Amino acid sequence: MVTLKKYYGKTCAPCLSLGRILGKVQKTREFEIETIEIEDEPMLADYANIKKIPTIIVEKNEVEVFRFSGVKSSKEIEKIIDTYS
Repeated sequence: MVTLKKYYGKTCAPCLSLGRILGKVQKTREFEIETIEIEDEPMLADYANIKKIPTIIVEKNEVEVFRFSGVKSSKEIEKIIDTYS
């Protein structure tokens, strides 16, 4: 199964927008979301080399296969999930 690790900030408007988009995509695709708030988990963000938020790391079998920063449309995210499912 594909897992999306979402690195975000509590007050980040693009992060909130991406969260709504991911919720919409979850209704049509099967994947897990792991959320990491960078202020609560700074060591995890450093370990993952997060430079800006929001950042999504796509993992397949616990291995990073794709990464993007910023907000993408639901169609773009569906395409990414379909590629790695």
